[in-house]
Amino acid sequence: LKRWSNLPYGKGLFGNPIPPPPLPPFRERARYVKAILKGCLQGIASIHDNGITHRSIGRNSIILSSVGQDKQEASSPLATVAQRLRVKISDFGFSGEIVDASRDEEFRKRARAFKLDIEDGLSSVESKSFAIAEDLHALGFVFVALLLSSLAEVPNPNYAIPNTDEDSLQ
Repeated sequence: LKRWSNLPYGKGLFGNPIPPPPLPPFRERARYVKAILKGCLQGIASIHDNGITHRSIGRNSIILSSVGQDKQEASSPLATVAQRLRVKISDFGFSGEIVDASRDEEFRKRARAFKLDIEDGLSSVESKSFAIAEDLHALGFVFVALLLSSLAEVPNPNYAIPNTDEDSLQ
């Protein structure tokens, strides 16, 4: 008899394909995704409460972990235990203080597109609000990608999943 450890991945004892386990019920997956979304919002709120704006939130900026630090558990499509989930925000390369946002010419150009007149170096409520709104706007695209990819029901195993990269979503 062959040892199980020597079998090719996804093959049974006699070479038959092993079907993947069924996905958890939609309601359980939705509850887990809701916990991810909540964790993202709490992380961004904490950053903003400390006077920092991220400025480059994307899907790679969100790190999912679990209480036991098992990366496979947190990002598995079979994961449903929200209490074990830990959400972390990363990639702070373009981040900066919210009060300094008005010094950036590109920031002021984007604000003018929304009819906001932000003066150079002047920290105002408009400037702070727009800096926070930009982070939340970017986080919205992360949420859309997460929702489209994690809650979708695949009709058959050979189904080609549509692109969920940020350019396609926008």
